[in-house]
Amino acid sequence: MTFPDNVNLRGSVYLVAGASGGIGKSLSTLLHSLNATVVLVDLSTESLVDLVDDLSKSNPNAPKPQVFAADISSESSLKDLTTWYSAHFQHINGLINCVGLLRTGESLKPISETSLSEWETIINVNLTGTFLLNRAFIPIMQKQRFGDIINISSVSGTQGRAFDGPYCSSKFGIIGLSESIAAEVSSSGIRVQCLLP
Repeated sequence: MTFPDNVNLRGSVYLVAGASGGIGKSLSTLLHSLNATVVLVDLSTESLVDLVDDLSKSNPNAPKPQVFAADISSESSLKDLTTWYSAHFQHINGLINCVGLLRTGESLKPISETSLSEWETIINVNLTGTFLLNRAFIPIMQKQRFGDIINISSVSGTQGRAFDGPYCSSKFGIIGLSESIAAEVSSSGIRVQCLLP
């Protein structure tokens, strides 16, 4: 995510889901440095305390980052998030989904040894979570008739890897889902992009 020189995003609001992870933290730091209001979302607020402190120190003139704990794979949790968001903000400029789960255990597994529980956990977090998060905020963007959505997939979403079936499947799915959503909402002034780090 890059911006031209001298960009000032003051007055803009960006929500970053998975903000405590590497990509989420980097994007949150960039947006905060450009004076955007950044809403940091992760499973727990405790995981974001240090990030809020670091951001506030790095650019004390920017709006203070806001924090909300949510499980994006939970429909009820996202309902709580959108209710809270709508009570605090009048608009949203960008939604960035950096939430991702590589695997449930330490080692790679062939499909023949992958349990249904392991499969469902990864698909629910990566793919269903992306669906639920996008679905939750698209109505807000459609009403305001603008907004950017960035969903993080992976190079594993373009070529399957042995012993990583659930992860690859979820990341392939994010690409297809993002393309489908983009075609649906472009007439509302919403841009949907999928990044493959």
